[in-house]
Amino acid sequence: MAMKGNISDLGIAELIQFPAMSGKSGRLVLSLGDKRAQLEYESGELFHATLGSIEGFAVLVEILPWTEGTFEFQLDVMPSVRTIDMDLGKALMRATLQSDDKGAQSEDQPDGSDAQATAAFSSCFGPSWSGKVFARLTTFLAEHPVFFYACAMQRTGEVRAEYVKPADDLGESAQTFGMLRDIMKNYAHYCQDRMVVDASYCTMALRAFGDDEVLIALAKSSVTQEAVEEAIDGLVAKLVDPLGAV
Repeated sequence: MAMKGNISDLGIAELIQFPAMSGKSGRLVLSLGDKRAQLEYESGELFHATLGSIEGFAVLVEILPWTEGTFEFQLDVMPSVRTIDMDLGKALMRATLQSDDKGAQSEDQPDGSDAQATAAFSSCFGPSWSGKVFARLTTFLAEHPVFFYACAMQRTGEVRAEYVKPADDLGESAQTFGMLRDIMKNYAHYCQDRMVVDASYCTMALRAFGDDEVLIALAKSSVTQEAVEEAIDGLVAKLVDPLGAV
């Protein structure tokens, strides 16, 4: 029995993660016009992906921007070969960053829409934490110029506090942050205690802290992984006591 629907109903990131979250084996077929991508899973683990002549991780980079089209999940179709050997959450985050970087390079001049989107997305903090957590994030970004985004969220996907520097400081699409947050809504449930993902224009650090919280931070690609982890360790040490003095 196959499950079918429209990509717009669930979102591409959630569709890709659905088999992993339910531990299912099968083939996810995504169609957009004359393009047809196939992703094959075994017990929830993504083994293989194809899109025309493209195979493996590169397929994720190509399909993550899809917002329209249809999907079909065919149960119990076992992978024929393995072309992806990476944790799905980490693969999606890396593909999100590379997909956004690819889009940015294809545009000679921005039209201002990204700046408007980033301004609207620039800051928020949920009702269950005080503004002190938000203040810690903004202070961290001010003290560490190589970082340009920080978000604290629950493993359930609820954003607790979030801040991104102005778009003219980034030179990249604001869409990245929304896509990363959408992925984290699912991936935070089973994220590793710590993880660093490198892309062409930035480095992403993910760190679990407290009982059920997750921190995401993005830094410029010029900073070393060791420097990123050292800075994040310092921020987490301050976040574990959100009720203390800022």
